[in-house]
Amino acid sequence: MPNRLMAWNELSNVGNPTRSHQLNDLIKYVKKKEARKMGAAPKARRSITSTEYRAVIKILKSSDDGDIIKKHGIPALMNFQFHMISRIDDTTQAFFENLLVHDNFDFLLKVRLNWSKNVHEERDAPFQAVIPAMDQLYCTHLSLALWLEIFMAQVPTAGLTPYIFGFTDNITIPDGGEKAKDQVQTIFSSEIFNRQEFVDTGPLGSHSVRKFASSHVRKCGISRDEKDIRGRWKSRRHVSDIYDDVELPYIDAKVGGILCIGGPCKYAIQQGSGITNDFILENVMTKARARVGDSVAKVLGKALLWYIMDPSSDGDIPDFLSLRVKNAYRYIQLLPENVNPIKRVPVVITGHEGEVYIDEIPEMSSDGEGQVGSGTTQQARIQGDFLDRPIQNQLLALHSQLMAVRRATDALSEAVHQVQCEQNRHYQTLNTNLHRIALQPARRHTATAQENDATTQQGNQQGAVAALSPTVRNLYELWHEYQHGIGGRKAARLFTAQERGQMKHKYTRRKVVWDCVDRLVRSGITANVAIDRIYAVYGQSSPVTVVINKLRKDRNENKLHI
Repeated sequence: MPNRLMAWNELSNVGNPTRSHQLNDLIKYVKKKEARKMGAAPKARRSITSTEYRAVIKILKSSDDGDIIKKHGIPALMNFQFHMISRIDDTTQAFFENLLVHDNFDFLLKVRLNWSKNVHEERDAPFQAVIPAMDQLYCTHLSLALWLEIFMAQVPTAGLTPYIFGFTDNITIPDGGEKAKDQVQTIFSSEIFNRQEFVDTGPLGSHSVRKFASSHVRKCGISRDEKDIRGRWKSRRHVSDIYDDVELPYIDAKVGGILCIGGPCKYAIQQGSGITNDFILENVMTKARARVGDSVAKVLGKALLWYIMDPSSDGDIPDFLSLRVKNAYRYIQLLPENVNPIKRVPVVITGHEGEVYIDEIPEMSSDGEGQVGSGTTQQARIQGDFLDRPIQNQLLALHSQLMAVRRATDALSEAVHQVQCEQNRHYQTLNTNLHRIALQPARRHTATAQENDATTQQGNQQGAVAALSPTVRNLYELWHEYQHGIGGRKAARLFTAQERGQMKHKYTRRKVVWDCVDRLVRSGITANVAIDRIYAVYGQSSPVTVVINKLRKDRNENKLHI
């Protein structure tokens, strides 16, 4: 076995032969002859083109042998592989436990591919965003939702496998994923890539999809470093790389958005459609929700519901799934027949100060959003071509910045609203205190009036009517009635025995409060503070009658708390 760390020693013929100058020169010579078409045909698998990719998907979708893996599983796997720039073995080793809802955007998913070739430690496999695409043929959310619901409904071992693409009955790790990879590669080599239309331009393989995704993002202006982050290629080229965070959300979302053919989008429920998350869980993702969880099922269910209600899905959705969803929708349908209850909203992905912003952009098509005809592949392609224009990208960036300013304005408005609420609360407290002061007698007397104050007050009380107010709103008015009287009536404390006897019942009930306040006042506190203490014990919002009843009960039981 050669020592890989040791250079080749030409004198003693020991060491690593791959580091021999003669061998390396020979390899360079062979490669040069190969480039000049002077040797054997190259065996390397080339990148698949966009036209060929669509053709492969259509061939798989048109299979009528009842194999759900070819019709739905492999197309979902190809879209997932393209979107994540992953190898075939990375994709077949994707686990359910690593498929979650995005932390910051509830309409996106995130996934971690920790079986990639270049993953040697945990920091090499961060969670990455899974973004839906306007072109339904490339949309990862749509194809994944369709595959999982059919897979869970028709495969008995689906609930046991840890793999998202569990194409075999083997549920062990890693054997199950490796056998699934072998099965996919066998189908590609024996049924797809051996066709004449694919052979004429060079050999294709499962790795061609990754080359297609890598080439696509580079053609769209993505730098090599940004592409390597999304594709999880080796990035430890500099010592400073160990100081970088594991997850770089903006770069990941930026490249992921480029991989959304037709532009990134979000699936949203049409307002007034009657569709709820419970409807999606109970009628759309009925089987898959038990394996992926309700949160992921809600995100994928919107994409699947849109596809089921769109005419372009004819022939692709199994009858059991289509009939189940459409029959359930008829019971709650509120929109016209030609309106899809789910809409696809184009979004723009931008970043600012390390934060990712995903904002909706206005419609640019003449037909209304949600119309059945608005979701065709041709229109999605037109939308994507329009969005790919450089000036349009600039406008979208400006629109995203406008959305950021709008968010800041909304936050400021919320802060102002909180300040207003706080001011209103203080104003209410001030009004309550002023009301208490207004109930107390005013003392604005001149020096001469002060000398005659006692005589004047006594004369006024002698002519007043000895009666109690029929309605007292609070304890402050009740105490004012006792001390000074209400509405020109005589103060209750000045009633004679005969006057008290004429209204014995009412006077006796109110006397419980008067005695309690009087006792607290004689202890050295003001009347208002005494009343506040009573309210603190028996409830600030309690009516006067309730307070009197509770005071009488506690007094009779010798349990006064004041």
